[in-house]
Amino acid sequence: MKDGETIYDYCWYPSMNSQDPSTCVFISSSRDHPIHMWDAFTGKLRGTYRAYNHLDEITTAFSLSFDLQGEKIYCGYNNIMRVFDVSRPGREFIEVKCNSKSGRSKNKNSTPLIEQRGIISSINFNRDYSGLFAAGSYNNSIGLYNFNETNSILTVFNNPDGSGITQLQFSPDGRYLYAASRKSNKIVCWDIRNSGEILFTVDRSSDTNQHFIFDIDPSGTYLVTGSLDKSIHVYDISGGVSKLVTKIDEHKDAVNGIAFHPYLPLLASVSGQRLYLLPKDNEEDSQDQSKMDIEDVDYNQIDSRMLIWYLQQDRNVTL
Repeated sequence: MKDGETIYDYCWYPSMNSQDPSTCVFISSSRDHPIHMWDAFTGKLRGTYRAYNHLDEITTAFSLSFDLQGEKIYCGYNNIMRVFDVSRPGREFIEVKCNSKSGRSKNKNSTPLIEQRGIISSINFNRDYSGLFAAGSYNNSIGLYNFNETNSILTVFNNPDGSGITQLQFSPDGRYLYAASRKSNKIVCWDIRNSGEILFTVDRSSDTNQHFIFDIDPSGTYLVTGSLDKSIHVYDISGGVSKLVTKIDEHKDAVNGIAFHPYLPLLASVSGQRLYLLPKDNEEDSQDQSKMDIEDVDYNQIDSRMLIWYLQQDRNVTL
C-alpha cells in the first residue's frame, strides 16, 4: 500500500488479532494528507480521518496513538491534539488544548497556566488504566494528561537533554515514564509518582536527528535500545536503576528500531541510516561540484535489514 507522501507516523490497532480480520488494521499519517486506516490483509483503505485548520485546509498529524480500548485516535499537531472516534471516519474531532484553561483568568489567586508548546511528536497511554497519557513535543517538553477528565493537562516538565522528544513509553506497571530525544545519548526514566523526578538514565549512542527506537519487555524487566554505534544495548531496569546486561554487535549500520514480541520470547531489530553522496574531489569533476558518482559508494557499509532474536531464560540472546 502506498500513502500520499512522506510517512510521519503509523500505529497498529491495539486489539489486533490475526484470527479476526476485522481487527487487522493500522493507521498512518503522511505529509499534506489526512489520516488513513488500512486493512493489513488486503491493503485497502478502510477509512479516512481529516483535520482542518481555520482556513479549511487539511492539517497533517505528526504523531498517532490509539487509546487503550481502541475507540479513539489521538493525533499530535502544532500546540494542539485532536481526537477522532474510530467508528466515525470523516472530519469530526475533539480538540485537546495543551494548556490549562484556569490559568487564563486575570485573578491573581487563580491557578498558574500549565502549557505545553511545540509540535506534539509522541503520545503514549499508561497501561495501568489510570486515565493518564503522556505527550512529548519538539520543544523537549513532556505533558501529562488525564483523558478521563475531558483530556485535561495535569503537569508539564522538560527533558534535560536533547532537542525534541522522539519517543515516550510507560513501564508496564505504570509507575515510570521513559523518554528519548533527538541529539541525545540518554533515555530518561521519570518517576511520575513523585511529580516528575528523574530516577535514572540509560546510555546509548544517538547524537543525531535520526529516530532511534527503544522498547521495554512485557514484564518490565528489560529495556532494549538501538544505537548509532551499530549495536543493541540490553539493560536490566527492574531494580529502579539501569544496569547494562549485554551489548550485541551483529548489525553493520546504525540500529534504529527495536521491538519485543507481545508474548513470545522474540525480539526484532532493524538497521540503516540515510547516506549522502558527496562530490568527487578531483580535477575531472572540479568544474561540476554537484556531480556524484554512485560507483564510489561502499555498499558493504550499508546494512538495511531486520533480524529476529530468540531470548533465552539465561539472559542470552541468539539470532
